[in-house]
Order: sequence, then C-alpha cells, then structure tokens
Amino acid sequence: MLAVAIFAGKPAYHWLRAIRAEQIAAQGDALFRAGKNNEAGAKYRAALQLDPFGYRPLESAALFSSRTNRAEAVDLWEQVVRLPQCTIVDREEYAAALLQLGRMTLAEKTITELLKSNPDTRTLDLAARYASKSGDEKKAIEFARIAVNRAPEDDSARFELAQVLAASSDVGQRGEARKTLWALAGKEGPYRQSAVEALARAPELPREEQERVIEALNHLPSLTVVNGLLVFDLKLQLHPESAEQIYDEASARYARGEVSDLIELARWLNLRRQSERVLTLVPEERALSNEQLLLARMD
Repeated sequence: MLAVAIFAGKPAYHWLRAIRAEQIAAQGDALFRAGKNNEAGAKYRAALQLDPFGYRPLESAALFSSRTNRAEAVDLWEQVVRLPQCTIVDREEYAAALLQLGRMTLAEKTITELLKSNPDTRTLDLAARYASKSGDEKKAIEFARIAVNRAPEDDSARFELAQVLAASSDVGQRGEARKTLWALAGKEGPYRQSAVEALARAPELPREEQERVIEALNHLPSLTVVNGLLVFDLKLQLHPESAEQIYDEASARYARGEVSDLIELARWLNLRRQSERVLTLVPEERALSNEQLLLARMD
C-alpha cells in the first residue's frame, strides 16, 4: 500500500510543481509589463527550474528574451515550438528571433511553413523581412504590399512596407517610404518613434524635412542618447561649416552621463573620424573599467 501511495503521489507532485511554475511565470509577466526586467528575469528562471519543459514558463521566458534582445531567445523558442501547445504566434516569434540572429536557413524553413496556411499580416511581414535580408528586393516589396492590402490600418504592416521601400533602388519607392513614415510619425502609437528614427536616417531627406525631423525627435516622449545623436547628425548635414561646434555640443551633453551614453557617444564619434575626441573623452584608466568603453577607445 505504501508503494502504491508513493507512485500515486508522483503525478500530483509534478502537477503541483507545474502549477507553481505557471504562477511564478505570471508574476514575471507582471514585472516585465511594469518595466522591472531584472526581477522579471529572476522569476522566469525560477519558473523554469520548477518546470523546465512547461509551456507557460518556456513561452513567457522566450517572449521576455525576445523583447529584451537576449541571446537565449532562439534556444527558448526552439523548445516552445516542439510542444503540442505551440501556437502560430509562437512560431512567428521563433522566426523573428531567427531573423534577428541571421540564422537564415532555419528562418526560411519556419516562414515557408507559416506561409502554407492562410498567413496573417505578421507572417507576411516576416516573409518580407526575410526576402529583404536575402537581397530579393522585389519579393520583399511584394510580401509587404500584400500585408498592407490585407490590413490597411495595421501600423506594423505599414511600417514594414516603408522599411523595405526605403531600401529600394527606385527613387519613387523611397519617396513612398518617406510619405508612409511621415504618416506614422504624425500619429500616437507604437511606431511613432521608430518612424521618426527611420526618417532621421533617410539618405535623401530634403532640408525642410531634416528640420522637421529634428523637431519631431526633440518632441518624442523620451529623447534617448541614440535619438539625441540622430539630432546632431542632422545638424551636421544642415550646418557642415559648424561641425566642430556640433561635436563639442554632443560631447558636452553625453560625456558625463551614464556609461552606456558615453559608449554610444564614442562609437558615434569614431564613425565620424573623431578618434582624437574619443581618446580625450575616454582616458585609458576609465576605459579599463568597461570592456565596451575599452573597445570604443581602441577602435
């Protein structure tokens, strides 16, 4: 009787662990939504220790890793897509993670399977992104246009179309891309900031539009160091005669901030052949305290 009780207790024990793991994963989700990434990551690790092969802990941890650009995202999604509970959304997230890491062969296989069964706009956008990365401009635009035609009000699809059109060799298509980006930049939503940043990087922006982009960047809810440096890039294009003053202003703004700001500034200066400024801003003793700073100084 004791042996029967022991064996009967094992499934209940594993079931309780799985339930607890799901609860902890849900706590991680709440922390992630609140912007507490470190605490969320700890919860996901705890959930996976309790139930390493559970769908909810794996799916939550994989989504968290994708959204925070962590290296383990693909490995986690690989485990998710093997599970019977795996959804089309999960497979799309897996494909997106593969594309981000440049694992094109596996990305192609995953996207091809998704395209076989009445693909939604996300799958079509992924197909466009794959084609663009593979150098097939025509196919990329074709997939992106199908996505927009299916969902004309879907800002995600519109932004993806603008991205592939912006990379086109056709001047008219690049102009269409800017028109779409301006429309997205002018409305509240998740693609407003990305659209403004894309416009700031556009190579053929007329002077008037450059000034509008500077104003748009300065009016974003939070002006990050990357966006701030885009402003300085546009100022350099508008006023090349004031380049030294602009470099001084950029250095003064970000040299005394967070280490991450200084790293971005140093990389930005290096790309513009301002290595002497980097050597001044990042003394050797300070560079030795941070690997990324050291690399920027040595670049």
